[in-house]
Amino acid sequence: MKDKNSRPNQTFKVIKGYKNKMTVHKAIIIVSVLILVVLSGQRMIKIFEQRQVINQLQMQLENERIRNQQLIEEIEILQSPEGIERIAREQLGLVKPNEIVIRPISLNQEDAKEPADDDDKEDEDSEDEQ
Repeated sequence: MKDKNSRPNQTFKVIKGYKNKMTVHKAIIIVSVLILVVLSGQRMIKIFEQRQVINQLQMQLENERIRNQQLIEEIEILQSPEGIERIAREQLGLVKPNEIVIRPISLNQEDAKEPADDDDKEDEDSEDEQ
């Protein structure tokens, strides 16, 4: 009878051992999956951050291309005879012969005196020529 009693106990131990092995396998699989999820999540975050950097750099590159095109157009304009004349008039204050310059009067007294001084010099120059 001991043999009969010992068999169910052995079967129970085999089944219990089998369940323990399955539990260990399941735990290993679950841990492996979790590790893969965490690692792939970190990878996805890096990819997302890198895409943002790429997008920012592409926008910056496009802005620089636009600015470069504007500068090329400005160079072309400034190298034309009209552009050179504009620079001579605006920045250097040059005028064509027999051309009269009209300047707005400033409300500031110091600024108002300066054009008058220029006019006096011009009057003196024209008197000397006559």
